[in-house]
Amino acid sequence: MKYVYYLIAFVTGAIVAAIIVISSKQGFSLILENNTLIIIGIFLLAFLCIASVFSIARKSMDRGKPLGLPNGSVRAIIALLVIIFFVLTAMLCVFSSINTEISKQILTTMATLAIAVSSFYFGSKATEEGSKISQEVFTQALTATSQTELIPIAIIQEAIKNNKEQWLIIYECLDIHAGQKSTQNVTNNINCIVFVVKEKSDKQTPIPPTIPYNTANKTYAIPTDVQEENIAANDGKKPSINSIDVEGQYKIVQQYIDNNDLELKENHPQITGIKAEDFNKTLPVTIGIVLEVESLMPDLPPIVVYEGYVIPVYQKTGGYAKPHSSPQYLDAGISRRNDTEFGTCGIPVHYQNQLHILSCFHVFFNEEMKRGSKKVDSTTSISDRKLISPCFSDRVDDFDDVVGEVIEGEISEFMDIAIMKPNVEFEKTFKRLKGPNSYTVLSRAQQEKIFLQFWGNGSKQIRTGKLININSGQWVEYDGLERCYIRGLIQIERCAVGGDSGAAVTDSDNRLIGIVLGSDPDYTYIISAYNIQDKSKYTLLT
Repeated sequence: MKYVYYLIAFVTGAIVAAIIVISSKQGFSLILENNTLIIIGIFLLAFLCIASVFSIARKSMDRGKPLGLPNGSVRAIIALLVIIFFVLTAMLCVFSSINTEISKQILTTMATLAIAVSSFYFGSKATEEGSKISQEVFTQALTATSQTELIPIAIIQEAIKNNKEQWLIIYECLDIHAGQKSTQNVTNNINCIVFVVKEKSDKQTPIPPTIPYNTANKTYAIPTDVQEENIAANDGKKPSINSIDVEGQYKIVQQYIDNNDLELKENHPQITGIKAEDFNKTLPVTIGIVLEVESLMPDLPPIVVYEGYVIPVYQKTGGYAKPHSSPQYLDAGISRRNDTEFGTCGIPVHYQNQLHILSCFHVFFNEEMKRGSKKVDSTTSISDRKLISPCFSDRVDDFDDVVGEVIEGEISEFMDIAIMKPNVEFEKTFKRLKGPNSYTVLSRAQQEKIFLQFWGNGSKQIRTGKLININSGQWVEYDGLERCYIRGLIQIERCAVGGDSGAAVTDSDNRLIGIVLGSDPDYTYIISAYNIQDKSKYTLLT
C-alpha cells in the first residue's frame, strides 16, 4: 500500500506544478517572477522522487538488489525522471523569455537525452528477457543431452505420488501428472513431470528444468514441462479424437495410457486392465481408452482431454490375470527340482554368445517369487538351480532327468521372463516344442482378423485364439507378490490353461509372436517377442 501513496504524491506534485505554470501564463499567476516557480517545481519533484526511493529502499527486505527494489526499478525511475524533466524544461522554455536559439538547443539536448535513456531502458529489458530465455533453453538442452536413459514412467509416477501435494503448493499449479516433454506443441520422446498452470507467468515460483528423485538407491534427474490449462472439453473448441486417422488415434490414446495408467489404477482400484481400442466396433472408427474393471464405475468421467483431443472412456467388466503354471507332470513340463509348479520350456535365445532357453520368471523361480522376490541373478543364493523335464528325455515317464540350471530372470515393467542353461542336445530339446523359425511384430490392422497358436505343457495340444489387442496393460496376480502391472502385452481370446506359461506363441506362418504369460476370465496374455528382443539383454534366434 505504501507504494500507492508514493505514486499519488508524485503524480500530485507533477499536476500542481503544471497547473501553476499554466495559470501563470494565462494571467492568474500564483506568482513568482521569472519562472522561479517552475524551477522550484522541478527541484521539488526530484526531491520527492529521490526521497520516496530511499524510503522504500530503507524498508525493503531484499538487500541483494539495487536500493532494495525489484529488478529494473532503478532504470525505470531514471527513464521516467528524464522524460518528466524534458516536459517541464520544454514548458519553461515556451513560457519564459529565454532566447529562442538557446531554447532550441536546450530542447534538442533534452530530447536526445530522453530518447537515449528510454531506448537504453527498453533495450536492457529486451536483452534481459532474451538472456533469460536463452539460459532456459540452454539448461533444457544441457539436461536433455546429459540424460543417459529414458526415465521409466513408473518412476515418474512414483515421484508424483510421493510429492504431488507439496509441489502443488510450492509451484502454485493446478495439477501435476506424468507426460512427455513438448516444444512448440511438438511432443518429444522424453518422459517428464508435467506441471499444469492456469497461464505461464513470471510471478509464479520458477519450475526447474529437472527435479531430482531418489528411489532404490538411485537418483533420477526427471525432466519437467510446464503446460497451460486445457480448455474445458465441453466448450466446443476441442476436436474429437476421431478427427484424425486411426493410426494417429491409437498413438495419442496409447500415449495417454502409458503416461497415466498407474495413476488411474491408484484412483480407481477396480481397474484390472487398460488398453486402446475401438470398443463400439462402429464406423467412423473412434479409438478410446478401454478400462477392464471388476465392476462398472458410474462416477468415472466418460471422456478425457489429452493433447488437444477429446478421448472417450469405455468400461467393461473383467478380472485379474493369473499366471499359467501348473502342479501337474506333463510331457513338456519344466520346473526346478523339488518345486511343485511346472510350466513350459519356452524359446531358444542367445545370452553372452551361448544358447539359453527363455521361459517365465514364475516358472523358473516360483519359490523365490512366493517369498516376495521379483528378480534373481547369478549371484543370488537359492536352494537349487537344477531344472528337470521329461521332454528332454527319451523316456516320457522319466521325470527326474536334470536338463540344465536356471541362471537369472525378473518380473519388470514389460516382462516376466527368465533363462536357463541347458546341458542337453539342442535338437532333442525342441523336437516336441514345435519351435518357431523367426519372430515378427504385429500391427493394429491384424486385430480381430488373425489367430495365434501355441502348444504348451498344460494343453498338450495346439491351442488357437483370435488376436484382440496388440498392446494391453494388465495387472497380474502372483502368489507372494502384490499385483504387478505389465505393459505391452498381446491379448487374445482365452485359450491357455495351467502349465502353458512360457509356451511359444506363433502366427499361421510359424513366426514367433511371444510366450504365454497368463489369463483372466476372458483373455489370454502374451509377452511379445518384440519386447523380449528390444527391452531385454537376450537375443532371439531368427
